[in-house]
Amino acid sequence: MPAINHQGRKIFSSPLSRQYLTWTILFGATLSLIITTAEIYDYYLGLRYDLNHTLDRISTTYLSALGRSLWEYNEVQSQLILDGITLDERVMAVKINSDTLMLSSGLIPAGETVIKSDVPVYIQASGKNNYLGDLVLYADMDWAFRQVYQFASTRLLSNFIKSISLLLFGFFAFRILVNRPLETISHFVASGKTLRVPVEKLEIDRNTFAYAGWDEIDDVVSAVNQLGYELQHHIGKVVTMMREAEAVNLRLLEAMRMESLGRQVSSITHEFNNSLVIISGAIELISASDALPNEARDRLQVAESSVRNASLLTRQLLRYSAKTAHSMSTLGMDAFSAELEEILPVLVSRKNSLVVLCMTRMVLHISKEMLLSSVINLVKNANEAVTENGNISVVIRDLSAQLAGSYQLDKNNTYVAIDVIDNGPGIPVSMRSKLFEPFFTTKSGQGGTGLGLWTLNNFMQQIGGKVVYRHVEAGGSHFSLILPVSQDQAAPEYRPQVLSGHFLAGRTALVVDGDSDFCEILRVFLVSQGATVRVAGTLRKAEALLAESPACAVLVSNVTLPDGEGAAFLQSAQQTDPATITVLISSPLTAIPVDKRAADLCLTRPISLLQLGGFLAKKIKGESLGEVEDVHDTEGL
Repeated sequence: MPAINHQGRKIFSSPLSRQYLTWTILFGATLSLIITTAEIYDYYLGLRYDLNHTLDRISTTYLSALGRSLWEYNEVQSQLILDGITLDERVMAVKINSDTLMLSSGLIPAGETVIKSDVPVYIQASGKNNYLGDLVLYADMDWAFRQVYQFASTRLLSNFIKSISLLLFGFFAFRILVNRPLETISHFVASGKTLRVPVEKLEIDRNTFAYAGWDEIDDVVSAVNQLGYELQHHIGKVVTMMREAEAVNLRLLEAMRMESLGRQVSSITHEFNNSLVIISGAIELISASDALPNEARDRLQVAESSVRNASLLTRQLLRYSAKTAHSMSTLGMDAFSAELEEILPVLVSRKNSLVVLCMTRMVLHISKEMLLSSVINLVKNANEAVTENGNISVVIRDLSAQLAGSYQLDKNNTYVAIDVIDNGPGIPVSMRSKLFEPFFTTKSGQGGTGLGLWTLNNFMQQIGGKVVYRHVEAGGSHFSLILPVSQDQAAPEYRPQVLSGHFLAGRTALVVDGDSDFCEILRVFLVSQGATVRVAGTLRKAEALLAESPACAVLVSNVTLPDGEGAAFLQSAQQTDPATITVLISSPLTAIPVDKRAADLCLTRPISLLQLGGFLAKKIKGESLGEVEDVHDTEGL
């Protein structure tokens, strides 16, 4: 068995050992001497300041008066000398005691109070040849040294007593808190017993335990430090939870404010709508009169048009009301995408391009009218925002659990996202926080009511969805409608429609675009047609991929990329391998005119994935693409 540290036990075995008392007295005396020295030095500085301050007061305030008295005294003495009377050398002294400044001799009456002071100071006027000389001002340094000595003796004794008391207290505290538990363990070890700790199920056997002295104290200190770290960690978590609770409270207050505003708007709108009905009826009755002049009839038509606009405004306001019930039905995203492809091109200027892509066949339980109205509203806003040759993209896709978490949505639920992206100027930073507020519009004076996004946001909240705005760094706006999928609705796996056979089976395709979402959409589709797809976000990466594996059947690129132009890259790639089919397709971020001879296929009109696949299949088979507007083939098709 390892030897036990008997020396350590001897030191702490008795309440007060000689060795500990000796070291306690020496250490206490040293500590008290250091403290007292510091206090004496501080007291000396204060006393020195008091003496200097008193001397300054006397020299500036009272010596002039005293000097005048001495001058009078000298005049009297001179007169006595002229009269033949010889006087001995005389000394006049003024002493400042703890109460008053007294004149002990001279022409000033003895006992007259001149100044009060706390330190003894002397003023002496001496002269020769029976004349009093200059005044001498000095302090009683013997008194000052006596004060310092008295202070030092008192403080030294007091500090020594305090130091000894503190060390003795530390000894007893150490013995009670640390040494006694260690002695208990040592006793069990020495007696050959096994110490069992029920909580930790810890057994300490005499054959494996050694009394290590201060090591146990280090373990206790480490445990206390670990407890402090854990406490600090929990405090940080509590602070974070408090901040989150404050943010939730602010959102709750905002929701309550908007709900109250919605109720007020609903009530006012109903009253306003009733007035519109009366006005509309009156206009209709007046218009039915045959004797109505043409000028008045024209003005009535203007009034009727204004009433219709006001009625449209009231309907939009009523849609915001939380009590508005929407007709819910089952809606498949593939069918909804087909309907968008028919409706949206009418809303988009022919100078702008529109791309509609559907990447899911998920089924939603939703109000088709409200969803269609929401998408139409976003597309109309995008069409008004983009300039000539602008691009608008509508993408319907499944939302991954990771993205759902980034939108602060439940990762366990299933969501569908409808993205509306344009390459316009975007929305200024100062306006983004107000996008979904009622009556806020970026088209002030251009017919904007400020209710479109307001109504859309309210509809998304009612169905448990969310509308998100993101600014596109290259220029443009990106709105995402996050739609929840009903739990009782089947969520069929997305299987893109395959054209006649896997026409890209065994072929390699390279997609080059700076927009990762756009690349992912094309990648999923091309993989479904049997192709091995590689993706590059920059021209440099695309060139590196082609250098590694030059054989590439299909090469799809955007017009502009972060580090160059896609058209020139396609032409260079086709010159290297004429068998490569190059496709130049406008992404949602491009607004640069495209040379029709830049690639085999230049797609600049609204196009679906199946249409893109059909063009590629015909190109691979060498068939004509047909007369398709805005789709150009360099071979003259």
